[in-house]
Amino acid sequence: MQGAQSTPGYAELSKNHFLPNFSENGKIATPTEAQILDAAYPTDEEANTLIVLHNRYAECRRVVIEGMADTLPGIIPIMIEKYKIGDLREINLIQKKITWGESAGQYAQSLIETVPKFQKAFIDAEKDREREIDESLTAAGHVAGKVASVALEGAILALSAWSAQQSAWYRNPQFNYQSTRPVITDCTLNSYGYNQSSAHISCTNY
Repeated sequence: MQGAQSTPGYAELSKNHFLPNFSENGKIATPTEAQILDAAYPTDEEANTLIVLHNRYAECRRVVIEGMADTLPGIIPIMIEKYKIGDLREINLIQKKITWGESAGQYAQSLIETVPKFQKAFIDAEKDREREIDESLTAAGHVAGKVASVALEGAILALSAWSAQQSAWYRNPQFNYQSTRPVITDCTLNSYGYNQSSAHISCTNY
């Protein structure tokens, strides 16, 4: 997120309109009432800046997904749900189907809906990890490995569906963009180690 702030046009854009980001104290920024009432549509220049920002954020997403896959893969489907909602909102804003204010309001609503899901998922994932540790001590890791494998499989299914959705959105001829194309994040599950017993999710942006 911080790297995106150095994007040309970001400062002017964030001064005039709401952009999802983190506040100075590290908390997720939320739109003000005035920003939710913003009736302006993006200019062509602003729309192009939004695409550049999307591509900057895509690199952050890649790093987060790969890190979560190694530690808390059960969280990934919820992350992808949030990403898909954000992508659709962003596309509608870039195509001038919604105003800046409508985008800000939809973002605020998405926080209300997804934050509790994240909180529950983190608690459940931590319980799963504790159970896996206990079971691995008594079952030579077989049960723990099975639980982790199921979580990874669920994660890659969500990621694959998201990649297909991005491709459908960003390669649609009706999606008009100027000099910059939104990148697509694609992830694969790679097996390695003895008898391919370990797995890792790796992602690329193209």
